[in-house]
Amino acid sequence: MISKAISVSRRCKDFLYFIIGSVVLFFFVFGFRLPILKNSVYVAFSIAFLSLLFSWKKRNLAKVLFKNHFFWLAIFSQLLFVFFSCVSLLVNNSDDVSIFKTLFNDVFSVVASVIVVSSLYYQRKVGVFHLFCAILVIQSVAIIAMMLFPSFNSVIQSIVRSDAEAEFMSATYGGVRGFGIAGSVAFGLSITMGFLGFLVLVWFSSPSCHVNSGLKFFIILLSLFASISAGRAAMLGYVLGFFYFIFSSTWFQKIKGSFKYSIYGWLSFICLYILISESGFENIVSNYSHYAFQFIYNYMNSGNLSTTSTSHLETMYFPLNSHQVLVGDGQYTNYDGTYYLSTDAGFMRFALFMGIPFSFVIYSFFCILCLVSIRYFQDALRKGMVIFLIAMMTFLYHIKGEVVLFSVSYMKVFYFLIFFFIARSKMISKSGE
Repeated sequence: MISKAISVSRRCKDFLYFIIGSVVLFFFVFGFRLPILKNSVYVAFSIAFLSLLFSWKKRNLAKVLFKNHFFWLAIFSQLLFVFFSCVSLLVNNSDDVSIFKTLFNDVFSVVASVIVVSSLYYQRKVGVFHLFCAILVIQSVAIIAMMLFPSFNSVIQSIVRSDAEAEFMSATYGGVRGFGIAGSVAFGLSITMGFLGFLVLVWFSSPSCHVNSGLKFFIILLSLFASISAGRAAMLGYVLGFFYFIFSSTWFQKIKGSFKYSIYGWLSFICLYILISESGFENIVSNYSHYAFQFIYNYMNSGNLSTTSTSHLETMYFPLNSHQVLVGDGQYTNYDGTYYLSTDAGFMRFALFMGIPFSFVIYSFFCILCLVSIRYFQDALRKGMVIFLIAMMTFLYHIKGEVVLFSVSYMKVFYFLIFFFIARSKMISKSGE
């Protein structure tokens, strides 16, 4: 009886730690505005740092991670970006320093990721994928709730957004976008959720994942719906995740999975149809479907398989002159804060700011970080394929916007993932000594 009570108490304690850890990671990754406390990242970092002060085991892990060559390579890569930016400003005699806020946040994210990983690593029976799945579900539930319930949306927006930002999103996104508890909306949030969705699908494909198949389907359906609301770019992460699932499965698993998830799909469709018909959310669902599947509607109406985003992206790429190719213009934004030369495409913005040679070095260092990280991945994963798909996804996202060693939330997920695996490999090798 006593042993059973102890077991229940331990499970409750583990669950509480998991909830706290998930909230800390959620605050850290999505970095949203908070009244008085300024930003959720400060809260997450403070909690993580305090937990290190009261645990020698966590402090020792942080020391191990800080000494690891991947940490110094990541710091060097981010500082190299800062250095190239300074050179570009000097060469072009420019006074545009608007890029440095994001660059310094990226440098801080590397250090902070070590602190947060060290504080969360020692949770019993909880791995990095459990935490990523948890924050993806939290964000997905928040997005859907904000979409369906205007009063809840108003409360959240009043907390995490300024009045001007909330008004802009309400007028711009037509009631199906601009939701979420995050510092960035639209592209920044969508690529982060796409990355998380990819990692969750990789986890679901692993033999070490013991999540019920029905729950897997529900999580995928919920998060995909919410992620697309953040931005259609999120689909890429899920497509690559499904590709990994198919490639890593046996033929029997593929047939069994296809049959099982087809049943889940039809049941979900019937339940959603009944729910939508009875709840009065038809207008929201109609607007959402027209946004999410705009390329299908355009193809049916005009035979053109495109969206407003892809059509707009075509205008974002244009020829550069020789000076821009070599050293860029040293201009990141216009004086009114708008995009320089009206382009927000990642490859173009890097080239326009610091030239193609410097940009190529930055891309190369990201590839080096990916290659170095392979040795630390879990044995249960096809680590070469996982890191290749992560690199491919990152560069594909970079076509649309700035991602490589730049998008703060996206890079936090990347660094947290790698440092968690480094911690795991170091602890396993230490226990085996």
